[in-house]
Amino acid sequence: MNIPRGRVLRFPETESLTGYKRPSLYRLEKEGRFPTRIKLGEGQGGAVGYLEADVLDWLDAKAAGRKWTPSTKGGRNE
Repeated sequence: MNIPRGRVLRFPETESLTGYKRPSLYRLEKEGRFPTRIKLGEGQGGAVGYLEADVLDWLDAKAAGRKWTPSTKGGRNE
């Protein structure tokens, strides 16, 4: 399994970095306009987070005025 290295961001930090709250992040993710969460815990209420590299790629695209699109590598825009 090829897992990108780096930190996993939980919601408070993701919200702080992006300026979006959880409902907006869910909506953007569902629309394919934000990286996909990864599951960290077990069961329905298990913990989730975002790969830091994916969120930073998204922010870079926004700052450059480019449209972010997920790639086949776990949502990374490479």
